[in-house]
Amino acid sequence: MTQSTPTLLFLCFKRQLCTPSNCSQHNHRNLLQKHFSSLSLLESSFKMSKITVYSRPSFEGRSAEFMFDVTDLAEKGFDNSIASIKVIGEPWVAYYDKKFAGKQRVFEQGEYATLVDKDKFSSLKMVTADLTDPEITLFEHVNYQGKRVTLRKETNLKDIEFSNIASSHKVTRGVWVLYEGINRQGSQLIAYPGEQVPNYVPLSFNDEASCVRPLLPRS
Repeated sequence: MTQSTPTLLFLCFKRQLCTPSNCSQHNHRNLLQKHFSSLSLLESSFKMSKITVYSRPSFEGRSAEFMFDVTDLAEKGFDNSIASIKVIGEPWVAYYDKKFAGKQRVFEQGEYATLVDKDKFSSLKMVTADLTDPEITLFEHVNYQGKRVTLRKETNLKDIEFSNIASSHKVTRGVWVLYEGINRQGSQLIAYPGEQVPNYVPLSFNDEASCVRPLLPRS
């Protein structure tokens, strides 16, 4: 047994990468290589992800590029000063207030030459959550009371007689976008995995949701 084997055994134990049935030095190495290869791909995806903001429409004026969350755009000279956006890689959420508060809007990979929310944003957050196998449950009343519906795909809520009545939610998996209007129109509320929101009233979103969709992994 080589000197590096104890390290491999320790990592396999900590990560639960092997079982007694496959526990051999060869399998250790293969499992570790596969595991760290996946981590490397995930890390590379995030490293390649960035958002570029511009002070004027059509990608003109001052610009700034961010690869990490920005809690206060005032510190970067861009508070309430974003008029167009380019996104590469993972989605980003832009917030009206600093520290990821207030109204919000998601921007997936693409170019946005004009913005409905021009000169409104004060913080930016990259979406890094696992987007596979999404699931959310909406509730008719606050504190998860009343009728409920569990969704796993994009849905116009009027099609299931649940439009404009949701008052709370629980997210099992994935990142979800709730829209004020059908077909992805109007104001947005972004819901993250594991999140439980007992009352939409403080968010000014009570009885507003008309369309719900999960953010999907990039192919």
